[in-house]
Amino acid sequence: MKRFLTIILSAIIALSVCACGGGASTAETTAEETTLAVKETTATETESSKLSKEDLLNEAVILKDDIAKKMFENPAFSTTVVGNTYTFSGKVYSIGLNYADLEIYADNNGQLHGYGFEGLAFRVYLPTEELINLEVSKMYRFVGKISSVEETEGVKDSYGSGMSLKGSLVEMQEAYLITD
Repeated sequence: MKRFLTIILSAIIALSVCACGGGASTAETTAEETTLAVKETTATETESSKLSKEDLLNEAVILKDDIAKKMFENPAFSTTVVGNTYTFSGKVYSIGLNYADLEIYADNNGQLHGYGFEGLAFRVYLPTEELINLEVSKMYRFVGKISSVEETEGVKDSYGSGMSLKGSLVEMQEAYLITD
């Protein structure tokens, strides 16, 4: 009787494990398909919602020295400018596959004042056709909308010392070159 009961219970457990195992892969597949569909939709929406150079220029203001100085001195203030669109000058110090890192120059009553990478860096994401024409250490004019600001460590200074510094990285996902 004990053997018979053991065999029956073993068979019930084996069947329940088999039944549960089959449904899990279907649920996993459905979850993966849903995640992929959401990512594809988001990527398409992001690409189509990107503003043109003309649109950015129409809403941009000149990055003035007082704003740049405050961003440089106070990383918490930098977060208040997310969503703002600026025109500014910048010296390229590195170029990635889809972005350029800049030392920015702000307008100070008609004169440019530089803010090195000692605490404030701008990363502008540009179209490939604009990136391929950039040169390191050359000054350009840009327009862009600030998409995020994050406090960062491990930032290199612009003077080649290799020092890692703490500072703010200002990213512009929507940006364009406006003059050479």
